[in-house]
Amino acid sequence: MPVFKLGDETYLGGKGAVGPQGRGGVATDFLFSDESTKSFAVVELKTPNTPLTGQIYRGARGSSDDQEVYSVSPELSGAIIQTRNQIAVALDDFDAVLRRTFDNMRRVHASGVLIVGLVEGLSDRQLASFNLFRRGLDDLTVITFDELLGRLDFLFGNSVA
Repeated sequence: MPVFKLGDETYLGGKGAVGPQGRGGVATDFLFSDESTKSFAVVELKTPNTPLTGQIYRGARGSSDDQEVYSVSPELSGAIIQTRNQIAVALDDFDAVLRRTFDNMRRVHASGVLIVGLVEGLSDRQLASFNLFRRGLDDLTVITFDELLGRLDFLFGNSVA
């Protein structure tokens, strides 16, 4: 969908009143706006080395059935919670922070994008578990670096790689 980049690392809110400049605060790596709704999306970047899956949860490793399932890694679940927190803080402090800077922005359909890890190197069952997990997330897109590169290659005719 058509989007506009509003800023790189962007303060979203959450500062306390302690100290001369306050304490804490929540920022996102990038902030985008949807062209049609004027709502926002926070974009959080992790590294390509971030593991996506954790230990085997059920079944036997290498079994031929669909019972081999994996949990997500602690790093992935933490990144998802971090991104969800960014959205929540941005919504809570919307009028005081984002609307002051981006006067056309709306808070309808706020969402997040997490760019993390690589699917390359996952087994078929690890990939299946990862896909089952991320497809269950509302208003948060989890995409890996190699998937993003593949999409860019498709859009721009292999001129990205």
